[in-house]
Parts: sequence; C-alpha cells; structure tokens
Amino acid sequence: NVGAHTILAIQHVAKCPPIVKFSSLMHDVGKTLTPKEQLPNHAGHEITGPELINKICLRLKVPNNFKEFAKISCLYHDRFYHILKLSPEDLYQTLFALQKFNIDDLIYFFRSDYFGRAKQKPAEIQKEKEDFFKKMMNILKNIKASDIPNFEKINKDANFKEKLREYKIQILKENII
Repeated sequence: NVGAHTILAIQHVAKCPPIVKFSSLMHDVGKTLTPKEQLPNHAGHEITGPELINKICLRLKVPNNFKEFAKISCLYHDRFYHILKLSPEDLYQTLFALQKFNIDDLIYFFRSDYFGRAKQKPAEIQKEKEDFFKKMMNILKNIKASDIPNFEKINKDANFKEKLREYKIQILKENII
C-alpha cells in the first residue's frame, strides 16, 4: 500500500530536516501513474516521479533546493535499495548524481524508505548499505584527475572527461568488497 508506506516513511523522518520530510512525501508519487493492468507492480515509477514532482513544486511554489532533492531522491531510491549489488558503472552513476547533496540528508531519506514499511526489515542490512554508501562516496569525492596514472602524459582533450570517469569507476571497483 503506497499510502501506508508514505505515511510510515514520513513518520520515520519526523525529527529530520524539512527537505528530507518533503522528499519522503514525494518519493513514490510516480506510482500514481501506474496503469491499472500493471498493479500491484510499479515499474518505472522512479522515472515518472520527477516530472510530477516538478509540477507539484511549481504549483505550490516549493523552493528549488527542496524540488531538486526530492527529484534526485525519487530517481535513486530504488538504486540505493540495491546499492550492494550495483555494477561499478551503476554505482558510479548513482554516486555522481548524489554527490552534490548533503550525505546525512540522503541517509535520513533512504532510511525513511527502508523502514517506512509495515513489515519491518533488519536494521543491520540498512546499516551495511549506509556504511558502503558513505565509504564509496568518500572515495569518489577524494579522487583527483591528477591521480590518474601518467596524468602528465595524457592529452587533456575532449576524451579526458571519459578517461577520468573510467578511472573513477576502476577505483570504485577496486574498493568494492
């Protein structure tokens, strides 16, 4: 039940910053567009949600930082749920998209989605995901272009951005336990 899940998720973040509360309220809004013949599955709701969030935020004059955090939370909450199983490329894409947001706010939000369910789940699983997320985010944020082997000899042309991306993915891959 999406409604019950949303209420439980919001209750879980009752003492969190307002931006987290708003994102918890909005994260499954894309499920409202699920065709009846697909129910009870909501495949693709994380893709349809951000456009609905845009419309809601425009109508209610929600601040841009709330809107952007809600959209990114919607887009990536399912990826976080499976973060321990993501390929290095998908992990990089996820971390890259989330890196400009406050990590504590992201963790609070991801907790609300995980624990906001009638059927309780083991806390240690969520803790393992959070620890992995923090570790990988820290690794990604600390990689500098100059860390690339033979950096001085590499052409800094149009292909350099892709070389840096590949290097970052390789470093993440090496650090996945």
